[in-house]
Amino acid sequence: MKKLLLLLAVFALVISHAEAQNSYKIEGNVVGLPDGELVLVAQQETGVGIVGRTQVNAGKFVFTGQVDGVCWACVQTAQKEVVAELMLENADFGVLSGGVVTGGGEAQKLLARFDMLTVELQNKRQSLQDDYVEAEKKRDKKKMQEIDLQFQQFLTDVQAREVKLLQENADTYVAAYVVASTMRDIDLPQLEERYGLLGEKAKATFFGKAVEEQIERYRQVEVNGVAPDFKLPGAAGGVVGLYNTKAKAKIVYFWGSWDQASRNLNVELLRLYQQYHPQGLEIVGVSLDTDAQAWSRAIGEDGVTWQSCCDLKGEASEVVAQYCIRSVPVLFLLDADNNIVAKNLYGSDLRKRLVDILKEK
Repeated sequence: MKKLLLLLAVFALVISHAEAQNSYKIEGNVVGLPDGELVLVAQQETGVGIVGRTQVNAGKFVFTGQVDGVCWACVQTAQKEVVAELMLENADFGVLSGGVVTGGGEAQKLLARFDMLTVELQNKRQSLQDDYVEAEKKRDKKKMQEIDLQFQQFLTDVQAREVKLLQENADTYVAAYVVASTMRDIDLPQLEERYGLLGEKAKATFFGKAVEEQIERYRQVEVNGVAPDFKLPGAAGGVVGLYNTKAKAKIVYFWGSWDQASRNLNVELLRLYQQYHPQGLEIVGVSLDTDAQAWSRAIGEDGVTWQSCCDLKGEASEVVAQYCIRSVPVLFLLDADNNIVAKNLYGSDLRKRLVDILKEK
């Protein structure tokens, strides 16, 4: 009888464990989180959508459900404020203050290893930054150079460890996510290299496909590509369209009113525009501003007379994503057919290449 009871108890534990593996539980205890509704948003084959809702009371909440495989998920407030991000799979998770996630399955543990590299880099940067400031106060240029070199060496080491981790987990959903998370912050060669580390299964995931699409966007706005068309609200009213702007040569110029380098370039371009506009040059300035008054004021202060446009969405603008803009200023030189002839040419180099285009029939 005792043996039978023991077997039944073991059997019950096995069943309980199996059931736990077929569902997930996200239990939160977040200090200061206001009471109200929380939603669980997840990336699925059909796109990002809400997969769960719950109420938070005194910082505590619980989500339960089931998923097939692994997917990225995010706990958000009703106002879309992020509480925590995680690799959702059928496992038990804990969410603490500061977006800290505990528990989870193998995917979450792998993500934590990648995140630890980021934390190491951030901590090292902060530590060296403090040392750099002190050296700068003392005008110790040798020490400043040593600190710069030390950080570069540490950065190289962290990047090498991340590459090794990607290689060891090349066919995982997490690897695709990690590559996608920085795809708009690095240049094309770096992104192609990181994408090449992924296995075929990882490339077939949502994030793998997103990286592939980003690579294609990069390639489209490289020299010899055809500049994508866009239509944005103009500073003088109406709509400014790239393809609707007819000229022998065009400069598409991404800038921001807050950026001093952009403002300096406005002055340089104004001289160029005044000289070559009669010969067929047009400039289309695309601002990344979100403040209409600041944008308008900068146009007036800098004496800008070419076409200026902006949708006041800043970095969230579709045109910014389309042209893979990571910072400003960025300049594209186009011919009459909107072929990209050059990027980020300035001064005499820009003038020389522009003259060449204007001379062409």
